[in-house]
Amino acid sequence: MNQYENEVIELVFSFSHLYSSTVAAVPDIRTFCPDGLNDTHIRTLVFIDFNQGAAMTEISRRLELEKGSFTPVAKKLMAMGYIQAEKTQEDKRKVLLRLTPQGQALTAQIKEVFAENLRKTLSVLTARERRNFFNHISEVYRLLLKVNRMDLSEHPYHKNMVED
Repeated sequence: MNQYENEVIELVFSFSHLYSSTVAAVPDIRTFCPDGLNDTHIRTLVFIDFNQGAAMTEISRRLELEKGSFTPVAKKLMAMGYIQAEKTQEDKRKVLLRLTPQGQALTAQIKEVFAENLRKTLSVLTARERRNFFNHISEVYRLLLKVNRMDLSEHPYHKNMVED
């Protein structure tokens, strides 16, 4: 392995740490999330919020879960009244997921707690450094999508990214 490859691997693992230190480790979420909701449920709710009407197969793929692992997650969120499923007219096997009003309210709270934690985490940076941080993270993510042959226009957060 060359030095470049070693540095890329270190950065990839650092991104995982950045996620866990700024988003996943937010203790305030447990104060209003019902018992039994874990990180996968929270990620699913936020993903659906950005992608209302996405197919179950697409959501499980984007969350990097096997379909068999994602089905219980979706069923639990449905049973708790946070999401609803609808079959398409074209293909009755295809199931689309949407947030219910209750799911929208919970997701809005989750996103606000994440945003507050992110503001606190990045508060050590100047406004210019925060802008640079966002631009660089966006560029790295755009390149990762390209490497993984994913169309940027299909990505839920593409509105905030600029292609060259």
